[in-house]
Amino acid sequence: MHYINGRVFCALPAFEMQEGGRTRLYHGTVGNEVDLHTAHVHGLVGVTAGGEHVDSILLFTSSTAVVEIVPDNIGVWLFHFHVNDRLHASMQALLSVRPAATGPAKRAKAVSSFVPNRRRC
Repeated sequence: MHYINGRVFCALPAFEMQEGGRTRLYHGTVGNEVDLHTAHVHGLVGVTAGGEHVDSILLFTSSTAVVEIVPDNIGVWLFHFHVNDRLHASMQALLSVRPAATGPAKRAKAVSSFVPNRRRC
């Protein structure tokens, strides 16, 4: 079975982030040689500890990686894994980026693309 944060499909609330805020995603795998993961996030770019700008991370079995994101793209974005059996096993989540409270004009534009912390099956 595959899961994110110990939860399977439709039981995982969206991960909340704020525009301009610093967020770290900690990735890790356990298992055997078939447990390769390619973590991919839509709409956002992160930076690895080595300074590489990425939207995907390849994880071999028994490995870890940390990606730091400073979201600049408001909305709800898909986080999933580019291995078919992971997709079929529901290894996916939503990343919700809330607008920063920096003024009424910017906020009015941003709120139209914001979806509350809600996951629909």
